[in-house]
Amino acid sequence: MLKERRIADLVSAPTSAVERDAPGRWRHLAARAGALAFLCCLGPAAAAPPLPHPGDFPVAAAWRRAPAASMAAAGRLALRSDLPERSVTLTVHVPENTPEGQQVYALVVPPEDWAWTEHIALTNQGAGIWTGSLSVPNGGLVRYVYDRWDEVSWGDAFKSTREAHGGSTRIEFRLLAVTPGLTSIEDLIETWADRRQAASTGDLVGHVVDSVSGRGVCDVEVTAAGLHTATDCDGYFELRALVAGSQRVTAHARDGRVSVAAQVVDVAAGQQSDVTLVVTPATKVAVTFAPALPADTPEQAVLRMSGSLSQVGMRPAPNASFPQPFLLPTSAIAPEGTAEITLDLYSGAYMEYCYTTLTFGSGAEVESQGGRRYRNLIVSEETSPVRDEIAAWRSPGFIELRFRASAPPGSPAGVPLSFGWFPMAPSADGAWYATFYSIPNTDVSYWYALGADNTQVDATPGVGSGGSRTIHVGEADLLVEDELTAWAASPAAVTAATGEPVTVDFRVSVPPETPDGAAVTLVGDRSEVAEGTPMTRQELNPWMYEASVTFQEGGELTYHYAIESTGQSSGDRTLALALTPHVQNDWIARWEDPAARFQTPARPGFLAGVYFPDYWGSEFRPLTGAALDSARRHNADWVALSSVWSYGALQPVPTLEPRQILAPSVLTPREDILAQAATAHARGFRVFLGPQFNPEVHPNWQQLLSGQLSDDWWNVWLAIAERFWMWNAQVAEEADVEVLMLPGFMFHVFAPAWAYSSEAYMASFDDAVTELIGKVRSVYGGKILINGGVSEFDFVGLADYVGVTTYDTGQPSLATDSSVAEWRAGYEALFADKVDPRWTRWGKPVVFYTVHVEPQTSTADANGEISQARQLEALYQTLEAREFLMGAFTWAYRYVEAPLAAESSIRGKRGEAVMAKYFERLAGTAAPEAGDVPVSSAVAVGGVLLALGMLVARSRAPLASLRTPGEGRKEALWRRPESPDDSGRWL
Repeated sequence: MLKERRIADLVSAPTSAVERDAPGRWRHLAARAGALAFLCCLGPAAAAPPLPHPGDFPVAAAWRRAPAASMAAAGRLALRSDLPERSVTLTVHVPENTPEGQQVYALVVPPEDWAWTEHIALTNQGAGIWTGSLSVPNGGLVRYVYDRWDEVSWGDAFKSTREAHGGSTRIEFRLLAVTPGLTSIEDLIETWADRRQAASTGDLVGHVVDSVSGRGVCDVEVTAAGLHTATDCDGYFELRALVAGSQRVTAHARDGRVSVAAQVVDVAAGQQSDVTLVVTPATKVAVTFAPALPADTPEQAVLRMSGSLSQVGMRPAPNASFPQPFLLPTSAIAPEGTAEITLDLYSGAYMEYCYTTLTFGSGAEVESQGGRRYRNLIVSEETSPVRDEIAAWRSPGFIELRFRASAPPGSPAGVPLSFGWFPMAPSADGAWYATFYSIPNTDVSYWYALGADNTQVDATPGVGSGGSRTIHVGEADLLVEDELTAWAASPAAVTAATGEPVTVDFRVSVPPETPDGAAVTLVGDRSEVAEGTPMTRQELNPWMYEASVTFQEGGELTYHYAIESTGQSSGDRTLALALTPHVQNDWIARWEDPAARFQTPARPGFLAGVYFPDYWGSEFRPLTGAALDSARRHNADWVALSSVWSYGALQPVPTLEPRQILAPSVLTPREDILAQAATAHARGFRVFLGPQFNPEVHPNWQQLLSGQLSDDWWNVWLAIAERFWMWNAQVAEEADVEVLMLPGFMFHVFAPAWAYSSEAYMASFDDAVTELIGKVRSVYGGKILINGGVSEFDFVGLADYVGVTTYDTGQPSLATDSSVAEWRAGYEALFADKVDPRWTRWGKPVVFYTVHVEPQTSTADANGEISQARQLEALYQTLEAREFLMGAFTWAYRYVEAPLAAESSIRGKRGEAVMAKYFERLAGTAAPEAGDVPVSSAVAVGGVLLALGMLVARSRAPLASLRTPGEGRKEALWRRPESPDDSGRWL
């Protein structure tokens, strides 16, 4: 059965460069979310004249010749259902202040934002009741929403008249499980987004249980009245302030791993209602999709699938969800024009999907008459193979725009180019391709980025602000060939032609024991450096030397650094002389005999890690491997991943949202934590999972948390902490995470004494957290880290590591041009005050799980990396002097290298060489060269001794009956991987 309804077109000005280049993680998120909200739309219509939908472009387009009214009326989305359908009657109660004379509609929406498949005018029955009917597939999971929008006006009008919740939340979709025998549903609209009014509400709490085991099911989506949450590790959920009355509650898994369950519950005003939903585990089924591709399939394209399950890109978002472009499964297209995608699905799961050459709203399949097509199916053992037939990729009358972009010289291997926010397709010729469709005679603006990173946008001379480019689309298909020559946050370079000179800026961070005033030279096998090129020592940083050398032609250079007076050397290293100019950030962990470069690490078991940014975007997933490879080259073999839940409210008592309802914010989905951890383990990294309570969603969060909090407040916090801690414990155990942080109330720290009503309550709080740690240990077998900033508590001593951050210590208040010696004195004072007491108090290894040094810019140091390297040198010297400091994680290691960006990340900057030097000194090299002493044998004895010391310290702690971390399976804590193929997981 084919259903067609009109959709409106979105026309907006190009996303501004200010939005794309905004500094700070929250402005970055806002920019990305805003872009997606406007771009993740559906495709073109079969209307006459044909007009585009902005989903056909990964950027905003300036269509200057089409009348606004025509644009608002154009467009169709076709949902083809091969499933039997039935009619379901809708009865909806609207708010009292619904304007008289205005029509109420029901919109059926696909798994995308800013789109719909049906726009149904309901009938006013009087007394605030409207009725209508939907045609729905048997066994389906239908998304729908109520609105007063007339399908004519656009721009700010769209979604402005949609149903809403509370004072700020807009309902994006409700969910209807089409269960056997369902013929009618009754809904309540709490309020309208443009006419908000208070309503009687109640709370709904519930439990989703496994029909086989009877246990709760973790991370299942639960929805009622258009509000969406998820279950905790025990299967419990909460939906606060639901409009009172009869509510249909639905539980489902985004990947379909359990059956769908739905139940009608009466929510009483001012009271708490309870419900139990029973789901059944589903059987995994491998399903192969092998569509017949149309003749107009673009060259160099890849086939993608987008849809309603996590296997086809679906991820939760604030009060909604939509497929993430960088997570869509792909398939290369064979020369004969065939492609296959095999997905691990679950029997009984309902799936809506479409095929596309780019993403769900751009370059997606259309019907022969031009309307965008969506498909659906219910997975079964007999489903595979699915042999769909794609009619076409463009609507009649549309122009094909094929973009071919060549990346700037030196762009990192394995990092995709993106067209706006959407991934391009790589090809054998080394270029990147994207294909879109437009109406003729229009102007289209677009931009390129590296890995969809908002910092690394196209900076080719002549492009507009933020990398903006504009083309005119005529009446013929168009191939747009763009040559990118530079990224905004990387030095511009060119590939030297044969026989042309190559300039290299060598920067080397030398060991702290380098003699004062030592003359360091660069010596190599090319004539320009054969006699030794003197290097210049930085005046304020005697541990950083630099030299610029121009080689007469390219090729390969073998070189080393040496101290003239002693003959000590760094040992040989090699460099391909290809790009000019080129910056080479080197480090020397120890001056040594070149024949014996590798030495036993000074601190076996040291956690040498990088901390990825603590916000999440789907574009990070394909960048994780390349970022970890960069970190490994710099001697890191741990990575910190974040798991963030946001407070829904801070007063009068806190609430926490596993899915954002009141607090649109960051969220790392469980499946992406698992995927990143698997990527890290496959590359020989060990994983530190750092959960955080995020309060930043509230404008005045500092004030709300800066004074004494009531006993009731803390009692509620303990309850939500248990939910959050245990959720992460279960995820950490499933992912085989080696260290788990148990966070305090503000991000990850615990409140000091002034936040509690009395010493007596602090003692009871201490006992409660102690008990909670025992619960975590019953689920999770790895090591635990707890921030040790509050010495009054005893529970910190139950952790395996006591945590500290540079946010805890603060940074010395010194001028930008202060020397390393001055910074060192400042850090010594801070460490004596903020770090040393943690070792004295608990006797446990202390780990700097966040090392953050904010760059201080100046005219001579535009990105602040010179001052940043000075501070890091001082900090690591201070750290190395304390043997109890057993780890450091560099914050916030970017997924894409951006050395010119004036931001905290040290990736690609002088500071990264400082980090690598101390990681090698303390923990050894991450990947020993052939002939070096194997790391594992070198550290085994020290690891055993330190582990014994930790067991002795633990024996003095209370609750001796608690499960010892790693019991029975993960005791080889200090083994470092011997090769990238060794996962390094504890055995």
